[in-house]
Amino acid sequence: MGYKMAETISKSIETLADSVERSILQYVNTEGLSPGDPLPKEEEIASRLNVSRHSVREGISGLKALGVIESRKRRGMVLRENVNAFEGLRKLAKAKLFTEDDKKDFMHLRIVMEKGMLPQIWENRTPDDLRELRLIAENSQDFDIEGEILFHTKLFSMSGNGIASQFQKIISSAFKYDFSENSEWSKDVPTHSEICDILERGTQKEFENAMNKHFFTYMSNKNKEAEQMCADPGYYSRELFTDLEMVDSYQNVDFRLHHPERCDDFYAPEFPYASNLTGGGSIMQLDNGKWRLYFRGGYNWKSPFVDEGEPTPCLSVAESEDGIHWKQITTKSILNKNDYEGIISNVLNATVFLDSNPDAPKDERFKMLFHGYISEDCHGLMLAVSEDGLKFRLKFDKPLNIEAQYDTHNTLCWNPKIKKYHLYTRIRRFGKRGIRMHLTEDFKTFTNASDLTFRNDEYPDTQLYTNEIIPYFRSAKYMVGFPARYCDHGQIWTKSQLYPPGAERRAFWANDRKFTRLGTVATDTLFMSSRNGWIWDRQEESFLRPGPCTEGSWIYGDNYFCYGMIPTKSGLGFGAPDEISFYASENYIGDQGKPARFRRLKLRQDGFVSAHFGAHEGVLVTRPFVLTENSLSLNLETSAWGTLTVEILDEYGNVIPDYGRNNMYSIYGDSLDIRPMWKKNGSDLSELKGRKIALRFIGRDADLYSYCHVPFRPDPELPEISPEATFEPKI
Repeated sequence: MGYKMAETISKSIETLADSVERSILQYVNTEGLSPGDPLPKEEEIASRLNVSRHSVREGISGLKALGVIESRKRRGMVLRENVNAFEGLRKLAKAKLFTEDDKKDFMHLRIVMEKGMLPQIWENRTPDDLRELRLIAENSQDFDIEGEILFHTKLFSMSGNGIASQFQKIISSAFKYDFSENSEWSKDVPTHSEICDILERGTQKEFENAMNKHFFTYMSNKNKEAEQMCADPGYYSRELFTDLEMVDSYQNVDFRLHHPERCDDFYAPEFPYASNLTGGGSIMQLDNGKWRLYFRGGYNWKSPFVDEGEPTPCLSVAESEDGIHWKQITTKSILNKNDYEGIISNVLNATVFLDSNPDAPKDERFKMLFHGYISEDCHGLMLAVSEDGLKFRLKFDKPLNIEAQYDTHNTLCWNPKIKKYHLYTRIRRFGKRGIRMHLTEDFKTFTNASDLTFRNDEYPDTQLYTNEIIPYFRSAKYMVGFPARYCDHGQIWTKSQLYPPGAERRAFWANDRKFTRLGTVATDTLFMSSRNGWIWDRQEESFLRPGPCTEGSWIYGDNYFCYGMIPTKSGLGFGAPDEISFYASENYIGDQGKPARFRRLKLRQDGFVSAHFGAHEGVLVTRPFVLTENSLSLNLETSAWGTLTVEILDEYGNVIPDYGRNNMYSIYGDSLDIRPMWKKNGSDLSELKGRKIALRFIGRDADLYSYCHVPFRPDPELPEISPEATFEPKI
């Protein structure tokens, strides 16, 4: 129920009838009564509780209203059989006592439940079910309210979960949720008929993807984050190995940084929107499921191949259905130098974000940061806001009150844990480029400003040009960053500069701008992670190296990551899991007069850093944690020879009986979601749920990328083999 109602209830004083009601339920529990068993007579209850029969009748009336007890001839009051778990909810809904926010919250809860049951719906479907669904689809218009109710009520019934079906019927029939308020609803969302086609002839993965897209459009911004979290049951508990906070000890194990792979595809904007300065990309997913890319361009840096020309910087937008193939949707810049009276806007460092704060005003969901110059004494980072991300207005007429430098990709993200925004900017200390964090609730007051702290910083002189910090979409615990590392090789011009390509071009810039560093600098990308946003673990090895010595590589400004990451389909097909796609700048400041482009990169999900078990057996023990679900899930890759076993320990490091190495089935394979199974109960750890445990991983020739605790799902059945199949001692 709504917040105000809950607050009122929590402050109310329990009535005598409430006390009687609670005492009767306690009696039922203590006596071990079952449905159909009789209750004591009114006078006996009144005598036991020392209250009047009137109070007893009121308490009994309340339990009758909830469907807990009923009157039967010659038997009196009995516990009701076939109790409707949602009887009270049904009556409240019928009385129309919920606010509009309550109704939407209940509807979104219903969606989350249905998404969790999609595997059961797929497994349980029958030809009769499919015929009934097809009939519903053919006899109702797509996305009309009645059709939605009928179609999804049928899907709930196919799950085989009676309690969930009760809930669905009450919510859907009571709350006529207005889907039509979403203007994008019918454009990109699978119809009921298309879902029927997939159920009849498609795969389970296609069905789940179609349903996810079907639901996504009418989730409000407030609930999309919760829906996304619930869609991935490991979101809250997933542990990576990007830091060692949950590692207690390890032997013959090393923590290995993995590198994204350059893909064949790239996005190259066309003139007049492209230039050799094209870059500064920001990627986000829209409510309609499409992906949007903001990028800068419009004028060139002078080179041996192009003149600088008249500066006409622009901020452009492209969109994609799949995060791989892009099409520009703007024909003019969404930010221009003189858009705002009295302010000179620097288009080249403008960055756009989609705000995930559930309380952000609808017309401020898109936010843009850019450097604005008002006067010599008044210039800094400006904030503009928008409803559609294409037409912006200034939020304030003065710069944000922060200490920073702005010649970078300034980034912004909402932190739901502390309900504040993290703003990351560039800072310069003692001639060294670094990153500074600011916290704010309203962009008026900023607190906890701090230069980032790196644990075990072996190279404190590392210079970081950008940051690209973003919450990791697969784990609530982590923020990840992809800063560009600036390496000027001592600003010494020697024959070492002949090894990378483009020595003539780099010499041209050094001579033209009169800075030696423009001829010696190269940039690559690092990886870092944090659990709170200001204390970070930075991998010193390059996450993205400059790559092969090709046209336009190994240059100042190359390999800058775009802000954002995209789950994309694997090109392998045949059921291969989704990957993470990133985009990074390539051919920056353009060789042979060609514009810069965005190269797609791909990486395994959670694949930043693994606990690597080599050819000699290694052991890793986690720190204790409370098991909040009843199964474990591993993101694991082994060789054909490699294996991994898991022991479950108590909080003192002792193996829990039945959960030792010899009690489980050793694992080999490669999957984002491997469920370890023990001989006693398979992967079902219900008897350990709520207990403090630790894990001991023992493996060889394997990489463990992450682990989490998740709801149990039935283990697959092992097919039988013929008794005639025998062991071959010699092959």
